[in-house]
Amino acid sequence: MTTLQDVINETQRLLQPDQRERIVILASPSASGATSLVFNSISDSVGTGIVRPGQQIAMDLELFYVTGVDNTTNTVSVLPGWRGSTKASHAAGAIAYIEPKFSNFDIAQQINHDLAALSAPGNGLYQMKTVDITFNPIMRGYDMAGVHPGIIDVYDIEYKQATATHYWPRMDRWKLVRNMTDSAFPSSMALMIYEGAWPGLPLHISYKAPFNDLLYLTDDLVSVAGLPSTATDLPPLGAALRLVPGREVSRNFADVQNDARRAVEVPAAAVMNSILGLEKTRQMRIDEEAGRLQRMYPSIRPGRR
Repeated sequence: MTTLQDVINETQRLLQPDQRERIVILASPSASGATSLVFNSISDSVGTGIVRPGQQIAMDLELFYVTGVDNTTNTVSVLPGWRGSTKASHAAGAIAYIEPKFSNFDIAQQINHDLAALSAPGNGLYQMKTVDITFNPIMRGYDMAGVHPGIIDVYDIEYKQATATHYWPRMDRWKLVRNMTDSAFPSSMALMIYEGAWPGLPLHISYKAPFNDLLYLTDDLVSVAGLPSTATDLPPLGAALRLVPGREVSRNFADVQNDARRAVEVPAAAVMNSILGLEKTRQMRIDEEAGRLQRMYPSIRPGRR
């Protein structure tokens, strides 16, 4: 099982393998939308406060903006749901990262963007899903209710026969029509069938669909997102590649570059160039997975429509 939290952890290892960030531990549970958080301690070993107003802290998949600090009670006043993150409750013992370079929220956003990109035509990856529709001999058009709303294409249609052979012949003539405005097709998608089958028995439809978003840290990459178990290494690579350009933009602002030596030691575009190896690895892995899918689901009769 590979969860969203596992993918986030792997992305962080790719982006900053040797860096450590300061953390504080939530002392008591906080409700969704809470404007104050109580931690075990918000001072270092010599009593210096490590949480200050104006900082951003990240906990689970939520960001907070710090508006005030009480070092005596270890209470931090915050604006919850900062920068578009979702307000949520947090359990005692949750880890809060202080000014993280890459928060769980930021990485999770890019993981979902990368999952969407993997099923783009240029990458050629997808999840294969199925749905059954009962054949009615007086109908030619069937509403595609119950299918993934982002359906890419119908791959194959087989129909059940009322015989003891357990044989499901394959259909040749059909068409998927999108953006149907007729009220007979509530899903706005219609499957047009141009040949006969057994009345009252199912049509078994296999179709290609994009991957699903991961919404919770416990969401599984295979069972929730629909990614093949062989491809779970792809989202960390994709998320890392999407996050690094933002760091390059930040690095080029003069007010961020406090140490003038960085212009010599880390020249412009060095950050971007550092990910070329990741980019090549990701493309190689995408090609491998696309080849695997092609072997599993070869093209079927190009003239089927």
